Amino acid sequence: MQYNEHNDNELLYLCSENNEEATNIIIKKYKKNILGILKEYKKQYNIVGIETADLYQEALLGLLNAIHSFDKEKDVTFYTYANACIRKSIINAIKKTFEKKSRILNNSYSLDKLINNSESNFYEIFKDETNQPDRLLIDQESVDEFIKKIESKLSKSEIEIFELKLKGLKNSEISSLIDKDKKYVENTMFRINRKYKEIMNK
Repeated sequence: MQYNEHNDNELLYLCSENNEEATNIIIKKYKKNILGILKEYKKQYNIVGIETADLYQEALLGLLNAIHSFDKEKDVTFYTYANACIRKSIINAIKKTFEKKSRILNNSYSLDKLINNSESNFYEIFKDETNQPDRLLIDQESVDEFIKKIESKLSKSEIEIFELKLKGLKNSEISSLIDKDKKYVENTMFRINRKYKEIMNK
C-alpha cells in the first residue's frame, strides 16, 4: 500500500497503529523543514561546536516526539506542532552543549587563577568559585577531563609539581617537599602556565 498521497492526519493514524512505513514517510516529508530550521540556528550551533549531523539527529527526535504526542483535538495543525517540537529539540541541544562548555570555561578560569598565583590554593579557589551564586557549580568530570588534557602536554617533573599544586600545596610547600629551591618550582609553574595558555588559545 502506498501512503505518499495521504495527508498528515492519515499518516499519523497509521503511525499510531505502529506502521513504520507511515513514520518513515513523515520523516521524509519533514526533512526539508528540519534542514531549513537547522539553517536558521547555524550560527548558534557553530559557536558551541555541535556537529550538524548530531543536531539533525536531535531534530529527528523532536519530530518523532511530535508524531507520538500530537493531539488532533487541539486547535493546531500537525505541521505547526511538528515544527515547534523540532525547534524545541534543537534549542535544548544547543543549550545543553553551551552549558557544558560554560562549566569547562568556569573550571578553566579557576585553573587560570591557580596557575598564575604562585601561592594560591587549588581547593580554596574552587570553593570561592562555587560559592558565588552567579557561577555554575563545578562539574568534576569536566575538571578531570581538562586536567588530563593539560597533563598530556607536561613532562614527568612538570606533572609531579602540577599534581602537588592540585592537592592544595603552595609553591613554597612544594619546594620543601621535593627538595628543590623555590625558584625551580616557580620556573616549572611558568612552563606549565605557558602550555596551559597554548591549550586555552587553540
